[in-house]
Amino acid sequence: MQFLFSHAIAKGTKFFIKNISKGGATAAPGFFSLYLDHNILKKLASNLETTILVTGTNGKTTTTRLIGDFLENLGVEFVHNRHGSNLERGLISAFLENTNLSGQSLVKTALFEVDEAAIANVLPKLNPQVLVITNLFRDQLDRYGEVNNIRRIWEKCLKNLPEQTTLILNADDPSLASLGKNASCRVIYFGLSDKNVSLEKVPDTVDNINCPSCRSELKYTRYYISHQGEYSCPVCHFTRAKLDIWAEEIESGSSGSEFVLHYSDKIRVDIKTRLAGLFNVYNILASFGALSALDFNLDTFPLVVKNFKPAFGRAENLEFEGRKVIVTLAKNPTGFNEVIRTFFSRGQQIVLIAINDLIADGRDVSWLWDVDFESVRDFGTKFFISGLRASDMALRLKYAGIKNYQVNESLSEALEAALEALPQKDTLLIVPTYTAMLELKKVFAKKGAGGQFWED
Repeated sequence: MQFLFSHAIAKGTKFFIKNISKGGATAAPGFFSLYLDHNILKKLASNLETTILVTGTNGKTTTTRLIGDFLENLGVEFVHNRHGSNLERGLISAFLENTNLSGQSLVKTALFEVDEAAIANVLPKLNPQVLVITNLFRDQLDRYGEVNNIRRIWEKCLKNLPEQTTLILNADDPSLASLGKNASCRVIYFGLSDKNVSLEKVPDTVDNINCPSCRSELKYTRYYISHQGEYSCPVCHFTRAKLDIWAEEIESGSSGSEFVLHYSDKIRVDIKTRLAGLFNVYNILASFGALSALDFNLDTFPLVVKNFKPAFGRAENLEFEGRKVIVTLAKNPTGFNEVIRTFFSRGQQIVLIAINDLIADGRDVSWLWDVDFESVRDFGTKFFISGLRASDMALRLKYAGIKNYQVNESLSEALEAALEALPQKDTLLIVPTYTAMLELKKVFAKKGAGGQFWED
């Protein structure tokens, strides 16, 4: 009776928000139902046959959407929090689209991205067939603390994974690779194998280069992104796991990527995608790993990746008021440094940065000081700065030796000023934090450039 009541309340809340208030209903229905029944998620998932969970600091949304597009291409019906609401309440809200009045799921497959801290509570309620962990970077220090805090959460909850679960891990991240060594279930490792995309020097802001086994400093032969690379411990001989899935011959830039995907020395696939940046090569490998674990025929995977459209704010290309715009989320130093690496290398002329510090962004914006703005000091870029913490961003640019910036407290006014300054044939790069990105989506939607985030 408790379950039926909480499910009915959630269904009613979702109907009201979507049809009366014209909102997205991505979290509130789940919030109310969870308050009434703490086990509602487990009950909603009771008749699922296949569950895929994706967690990690960066890349969750893109990885799950890649998997989702492949499932759609095969005609598989599934539950998916495509809108990105990845706390437990968001997963519950997603279920409500596919349940009957008695609360039974109408489909047999679920695909969820899950917040990296929330995974510990969600995991035992869903018992996934596949769990993907993309990476572990410093993020939202006020909420998560340092990276080792999250790793400890993951280590604890992975000990209870059922044997039938397959764990998909980024082997280039030593924190994740070590988790796989102690797992009792099947583990599939993915990573890069290409010296041509290795960084020339050790990144200034690596998050963790100590051996997870003995805490000695790891020795790297290649750095790919932050602490992700090819490594070994000179003391205890901990080393990067043998790759099951890897990318080589990588050509990656602001307009997309091409590479060769290998799977267990048996499969060689040429990949071409509109997804920009090396970080998206990792996301493609992660999605391939999840699908391979479920024994799908992957012949159409390259076509799905080729046709894949980036999610909102994930290097999303837009036409706005007759001008070309790229919006790419940055929420931590590693992510922002990869934005610089991917988009500034072509000498980006006009950039709009919008920094907020709401709960979904993280209250602590000290991470801005670990972004390598010094590397673009001499590019001649004009910066427009907005958001609740615009003054902090302006101060960071000042200390980086960048003088060509303009602060506009209003995001819409900053956008208007940036577009006005943009040379006719150039593209405006917008780098927002999460809530600033959602605010931008509203601005674009009002002008007919895309819909609201829950409609994407």
